[in-house]
Amino acid sequence: MRTPFRSSLSVAFALALGAVSCSAPGSSDRALGAGELPPPVPVENFTILAPGFAGSAQPGNDAFAAMHEAGYVAVLNLRTAAENEGRGEEQAASDAGLTYVGLPLSGSAISLADGVRFGNVLATLPPGPVLIHCGSGNRVGAAWALWRAVEEGLTPDQAEAEARRAGVTSDALAARVRDQVARAAD
Repeated sequence: MRTPFRSSLSVAFALALGAVSCSAPGSSDRALGAGELPPPVPVENFTILAPGFAGSAQPGNDAFAAMHEAGYVAVLNLRTAAENEGRGEEQAASDAGLTYVGLPLSGSAISLADGVRFGNVLATLPPGPVLIHCGSGNRVGAAWALWRAVEEGLTPDQAEAEARRAGVTSDALAARVRDQVARAAD
Protein backbone atom coordinates (compact mmCIF):
# COMPACT_ATOMS: atom_id res chain seq x y z
CA MET A 1 0.00 0.00 0.00
CA ARG A 2 1.33 3.43 -0.88
CA THR A 3 1.60 5.99 1.83
CA PRO A 4 0.25 9.51 1.17
CA PHE A 5 3.84 10.77 1.33
CA ARG A 6 5.04 8.31 -1.29
CA SER A 7 2.03 9.02 -3.50
CA SER A 8 2.66 12.76 -3.43
CA LEU A 9 6.38 12.20 -4.07
CA SER A 10 5.67 9.93 -7.02
CA VAL A 11 3.25 12.41 -8.58
CA ALA A 12 5.60 15.33 -8.00
CA PHE A 13 8.54 13.49 -9.55
CA ALA A 14 6.56 12.19 -12.49
CA LEU A 15 5.61 15.77 -13.31
CA ALA A 16 9.04 17.23 -12.59
CA LEU A 17 11.00 14.57 -14.45
CA GLY A 18 8.74 14.10 -17.45
CA ALA A 19 7.03 10.94 -16.19
CA VAL A 20 10.22 9.11 -15.25
CA SER A 21 9.10 6.48 -12.80
CA CYS A 22 10.75 4.70 -9.92
CA SER A 23 10.64 0.96 -9.66
CA ALA A 24 8.95 -0.30 -6.55
CA PRO A 25 10.98 -2.43 -4.16
CA GLY A 26 10.76 -6.03 -5.23
CA SER A 27 9.97 -5.21 -8.87
CA SER A 28 13.41 -5.91 -10.34
CA ASP A 29 16.52 -7.97 -9.74
CA ARG A 30 18.14 -4.76 -8.45
CA ALA A 31 15.45 -4.08 -5.86
CA LEU A 32 16.46 -3.19 -2.33
CA GLY A 33 16.90 -6.38 -0.34
CA ALA A 34 17.40 -8.64 -3.37
CA GLY A 35 20.36 -10.99 -3.32
CA GLU A 36 23.08 -11.66 -0.78
CA LEU A 37 25.18 -9.24 1.22
CA PRO A 38 28.14 -8.05 -0.84
CA PRO A 39 31.52 -9.31 0.31
CA PRO A 40 33.82 -6.79 2.00
CA VAL A 41 36.58 -5.31 -0.13
CA PRO A 42 39.58 -3.26 1.03
CA VAL A 43 38.28 0.19 0.11
CA GLU A 44 38.14 3.21 2.43
CA ASN A 45 34.78 3.82 4.13
CA PHE A 46 33.38 0.51 2.88
CA THR A 47 29.76 0.13 4.00
CA ILE A 48 27.26 -2.60 3.24
CA LEU A 49 24.12 -0.73 2.22
CA ALA A 50 21.80 -3.69 1.65
CA PRO A 51 21.90 -7.11 0.00
CA GLY A 52 23.55 -6.58 -3.38
CA PHE A 53 24.84 -3.07 -2.63
CA ALA A 54 27.94 -1.63 -0.95
CA GLY A 55 29.19 1.93 -0.75
CA SER A 56 32.63 3.43 -0.31
CA ALA A 57 35.08 6.21 -0.92
CA GLN A 58 37.11 6.25 -4.14
CA PRO A 59 38.67 2.83 -4.76
CA GLY A 60 42.12 2.63 -6.27
CA ASN A 61 42.22 1.24 -9.79
CA ASP A 62 44.07 -1.78 -8.43
CA ALA A 63 41.01 -2.68 -6.31
CA PHE A 64 38.79 -3.51 -9.30
CA ALA A 65 40.38 -6.89 -10.05
CA ALA A 66 39.98 -7.90 -6.40
CA MET A 67 36.36 -6.73 -6.48
CA HIS A 68 35.68 -8.86 -9.55
CA GLU A 69 37.33 -11.86 -7.90
CA ALA A 70 35.11 -11.29 -4.83
CA GLY A 71 32.03 -11.49 -7.06
CA TYR A 72 31.22 -7.85 -7.75
CA VAL A 73 29.63 -7.24 -11.14
CA ALA A 74 29.44 -3.44 -11.35
CA VAL A 75 30.79 -0.12 -10.12
CA LEU A 76 28.60 3.00 -9.93
CA ASN A 77 30.72 6.15 -9.70
CA LEU A 78 28.98 9.27 -8.34
CA ARG A 79 31.96 11.59 -8.87
CA THR A 80 31.79 14.46 -11.35
CA ALA A 81 33.78 14.61 -14.59
CA ALA A 82 36.24 17.07 -13.06
CA GLU A 83 36.86 14.69 -10.14
CA ASN A 84 37.37 11.74 -12.51
CA GLU A 85 39.75 13.48 -14.90
CA GLY A 86 42.91 11.46 -15.41
CA ARG A 87 41.91 8.63 -13.05
CA GLY A 88 41.36 5.96 -15.73
CA GLU A 89 38.73 4.31 -13.56
CA GLU A 90 36.32 3.34 -16.32
CA GLN A 91 39.06 1.51 -18.24
CA ALA A 92 40.43 -0.16 -15.08
CA ALA A 93 36.96 -1.37 -14.06
CA SER A 94 36.24 -2.63 -17.57
CA ASP A 95 39.63 -4.37 -17.77
CA ALA A 96 38.77 -6.13 -14.50
CA GLY A 97 35.48 -7.41 -15.96
CA LEU A 98 33.16 -5.01 -14.14
CA THR A 99 30.29 -3.03 -15.60
CA TYR A 100 31.09 0.64 -15.06
CA VAL A 101 28.46 3.39 -14.83
CA GLY A 102 29.04 7.04 -14.05
CA LEU A 103 26.27 9.12 -12.50
CA PRO A 104 27.82 12.47 -11.56
CA LEU A 105 26.15 14.02 -8.53
CA SER A 106 26.96 17.21 -6.66
CA GLY A 107 26.78 16.72 -2.92
CA SER A 108 25.96 20.36 -2.23
CA ALA A 109 23.08 20.33 -4.71
CA ILE A 110 21.83 16.75 -4.35
CA SER A 111 18.06 16.47 -4.54
CA LEU A 112 15.21 14.01 -4.47
CA ALA A 113 15.29 14.08 -8.27
CA ASP A 114 18.87 12.78 -8.00
CA GLY A 115 17.55 10.03 -5.74
CA VAL A 116 15.11 9.05 -8.49
CA ARG A 117 17.86 9.06 -11.15
CA PHE A 118 20.06 7.02 -8.79
CA GLY A 119 17.33 4.39 -8.35
CA ASN A 120 16.70 4.24 -12.09
CA VAL A 121 20.42 3.58 -12.72
CA LEU A 122 20.52 0.89 -10.01
CA ALA A 123 17.62 -0.85 -11.75
CA THR A 124 19.67 -1.17 -14.96
CA LEU A 125 22.71 -2.83 -13.41
CA PRO A 126 23.29 -6.56 -13.80
CA PRO A 127 22.38 -8.88 -10.93
CA GLY A 128 25.14 -9.31 -8.39
CA PRO A 129 27.03 -7.14 -5.94
CA VAL A 130 27.51 -3.49 -6.91
CA LEU A 131 29.96 -1.03 -5.37
CA ILE A 132 28.69 2.55 -5.35
CA HIS A 133 31.33 5.16 -4.65
CA CYS A 134 32.18 8.84 -4.61
CA GLY A 135 35.25 10.58 -3.22
CA SER A 136 34.54 9.97 0.47
CA GLY A 137 31.31 7.96 0.72
CA ASN A 138 29.19 10.99 1.65
CA ARG A 139 27.34 11.31 -1.68
CA VAL A 140 26.76 7.56 -1.67
CA GLY A 141 24.92 7.84 1.65
CA ALA A 142 22.95 10.88 0.51
CA ALA A 143 21.89 9.37 -2.83
CA TRP A 144 21.02 6.08 -1.14
CA ALA A 145 18.85 7.79 1.49
CA LEU A 146 17.08 10.00 -1.04
CA TRP A 147 16.31 6.98 -3.22
CA ARG A 148 14.95 5.10 -0.22
CA ALA A 149 12.91 8.16 0.81
CA VAL A 150 11.24 8.17 -2.60
CA GLU A 151 10.82 4.40 -2.79
CA GLU A 152 9.68 3.78 0.77
CA GLY A 153 8.24 7.08 1.93
CA LEU A 154 10.84 7.69 4.63
CA THR A 155 10.20 10.61 6.95
CA PRO A 156 12.81 13.39 7.12
CA ASP A 157 14.17 11.90 10.37
CA GLN A 158 14.35 8.41 8.84
CA ALA A 159 16.03 9.73 5.69
CA GLU A 160 18.67 11.58 7.67
CA ALA A 161 19.34 8.49 9.82
CA GLU A 162 19.59 6.31 6.70
CA ALA A 163 21.98 8.80 5.08
CA ARG A 164 24.26 8.66 8.10
CA ARG A 165 24.07 4.85 8.29
CA ALA A 166 24.92 4.65 4.58
CA GLY A 167 28.03 6.83 4.77
CA VAL A 168 27.19 10.50 5.30
CA THR A 169 29.53 12.05 7.86
CA SER A 170 28.96 15.66 6.81
CA ASP A 171 26.38 17.46 8.97
CA ALA A 172 25.60 19.81 6.06
CA LEU A 173 24.90 16.92 3.68
CA ALA A 174 22.78 15.08 6.28
CA ALA A 175 20.78 18.30 6.75
CA ARG A 176 20.35 18.62 2.97
CA VAL A 177 18.92 15.10 2.76
CA ARG A 178 16.54 15.89 5.62
CA ASP A 179 15.50 19.21 4.05
CA GLN A 180 14.88 17.67 0.62
CA VAL A 181 12.59 15.03 2.10
CA ALA A 182 10.83 17.55 4.36
CA ARG A 183 10.13 19.91 1.43
CA ALA A 184 8.59 17.11 -0.59
CA ALA A 185 6.37 16.14 2.34
CA ASP A 186 4.96 19.68 2.64
